[in-house]
Formats: sequence, C-alpha cells, structure tokens
Amino acid sequence: MGKVAKVALPIAAIAGVGFATGGFSLAGGAGAGAFSGGGMMGASTGLLNASASGFSGGSMFSATSLFTKANMGLALKGISAVSSIMGGNSANQVAALQAAQLRDQKNIREIQILQEQNDLRERKNRWESTIRATGRDDRNIRRMLSEGDNTFQREMRNIGITGRGDINSFNSQIAQTKLSGRTAQYSGFISGGRSLLSGAMDYNKTKGVA
Repeated sequence: MGKVAKVALPIAAIAGVGFATGGFSLAGGAGAGAFSGGGMMGASTGLLNASASGFSGGSMFSATSLFTKANMGLALKGISAVSSIMGGNSANQVAALQAAQLRDQKNIREIQILQEQNDLRERKNRWESTIRATGRDDRNIRRMLSEGDNTFQREMRNIGITGRGDINSFNSQIAQTKLSGRTAQYSGFISGGRSLLSGAMDYNKTKGVA
C-alpha cells in the first residue's frame, strides 16, 4: 500500500468526525458548529463509509484490512474525539440553562426589592396621615414626624443595601456559570482535537508514513 493510501484513512476518520458533529470545524472556535443527531455512531459510520469509498474496487484494499489494529485504534480515537466535543457542548448548554434560571431569580429579587420599598412607603404615609389627622401642630407632633421620617429613610437604605448585595451576588453567579460552560466547551474541543491528532500520528507511525 502506497503512502497516499496510508494517509487516506486518517483523513477519512476526520471526515467521519466532522459528519458526526454536524460540520464542526477544527479551525473554528469552540462553538463553531451545531451537533447533528449522528452522535458517536455517526463518527464510526462516517469513518467506515469514507474509508470504503476511498479504497473500494482496488486491489490494495480488502474487507478485512479495515479492521486492523491501526485502523481500529484510529476509529476509537475518532469516537473519543466526538465524545469529548459533544460532552463539552452539553456542559455549555447545561450552564446556559443554569444561567437563565439565575437571571429569572435575579428578576424576581428585583421585583421583591421594589415591593418592599413600596410597602414601607405606604406604611409611612398611613402613619403620617394618622398623626396629622389629630389636627395638632405642636412641637411633639413635629418631633414624631421627624423621627418617623428618619426611621423611614434608614429602613429604605437598608432595603437598598441588602437588595444590591443580592443582585450583585446573582450577577457574579451568572458570570461564573457562563464562564464554566464556555470553559467546558473549549476543553472538550481541545481534547477532541488532541485525540484526532494522536490517532492520526499513531496510525501513520504504524503504517510507516513519514
């Protein structure tokens, strides 16, 4: 078997992986392509079909030669690559769902903060209305109103401080979750690429291709 034929099978394996990942490009970013329903079975099917089409009809290839140790090792590397890439993509999707849930919780907390402030404002207004309804306007009434306003301002600040702390915590969690998802996707892509490269190198070494 010539060098051209020996190199063709690694290329076929990479083509099979590309089919299984829905056109995922090794030269692209971590999220360069969507994954098709072929999965890992698609990778092995793509490998076998591409290999058979490249050698069928020639005296250099027989049906049993496909299942050599080198060829099977390359196929396993290809399946491992697909698994790594799909695993990273799945982890990123899970992280995206978690981030969406955190955003919903953050929105609910923001509404709660506004509601707490409105409730406090309404209580203050009712209290002031009750005091003013007495018709008195002496020093004691003015002092009570002043103290009530100071208490209101202090409690409003407390609600704001606590609320901002909660919102900042949600923002931090959302950012960390999204980062972990992108990191997992990138790691899966890198691991898959290394598996492909390792498989091709092992195959060429076994077949004596320089």
